[in-house]
Amino acid sequence: MIASRERSSSNKGNYLPDSPWSWVASCCNCRIITLLDMKHYFAKRLVALSECLATIHFYCIGGPKEKVFPHRDEREHAKKSLHTIIEEAKFMGLKMTQIYAERCLSQIDSIAVRGQLQEMSKTLEGRFNDELESITFFFIPHDKLDYYQNPNLFGEKVVANFPAANHEASESGKCFATARYTATVFHLMRVLEVALKAIAKGLAIPDPTKDSERNWGRILKKIKDEIDTRNSKTPPDPAWLNDKDFFEKSYAYLEGTRNPWRNATMHVEANYDEQGALDIFNATAALMRHLATKLVE
Repeated sequence: MIASRERSSSNKGNYLPDSPWSWVASCCNCRIITLLDMKHYFAKRLVALSECLATIHFYCIGGPKEKVFPHRDEREHAKKSLHTIIEEAKFMGLKMTQIYAERCLSQIDSIAVRGQLQEMSKTLEGRFNDELESITFFFIPHDKLDYYQNPNLFGEKVVANFPAANHEASESGKCFATARYTATVFHLMRVLEVALKAIAKGLAIPDPTKDSERNWGRILKKIKDEIDTRNSKTPPDPAWLNDKDFFEKSYAYLEGTRNPWRNATMHVEANYDEQGALDIFNATAALMRHLATKLVE
């Protein structure tokens, strides 16, 4: 699978937009294109452009008595080939190829010998090949495609209750699909930041007012203290008895991840491989689905 620009709303049907690689500078509205897209929209264009280059090369050939390039039919066929090259290069965003082909077209009537056409055609082919080499693609394995494309990796309930966390989850999935495993975990730690705040909010713990209090250790301590306070009440609050297991499990997860995952990731103490990132991804997804049964951001 290959990253390309999303077709604009003005385009109808399944056609890719003009200059399909021009999205790279802004990196907006990316989508996945497939080898089938390449077959439909690019293979025939590459073939057409290559055939036109071959046609122009053919007109460069001649014996000692054929050094001149006077034949009107040859010149017109060469012009037609250059028009095609310009058209296809423009579609594929090969700007330098397009510009040089336009220059060749403007000068072809003044060419007197085949050697001039040969030099021109070699330069044109060189630009074409250089630009093809400059356009690169990133392959996403089929078993990781869902991580890249699916905006609801943690489920619809998490999307509804934790939109900010879901955004980070989606970014972590893209990183995982493209083998950026430490970046995957980094985004998951941002998911857990949202989870931490939601748990504190669910326990009616006021938001910290000082920057020094806005860290995992202090907030987790407040959560633990609140859970202990509610557990120690006699007689116990019936409403708390319904929530007790939910909050204790949530706290235990976050406390367990603070040192081995969160602190190590944020303080550049750990790098992650595919399996390590996947384990944290799945564990974080499980926690967020758990929280979404009772809490919101």
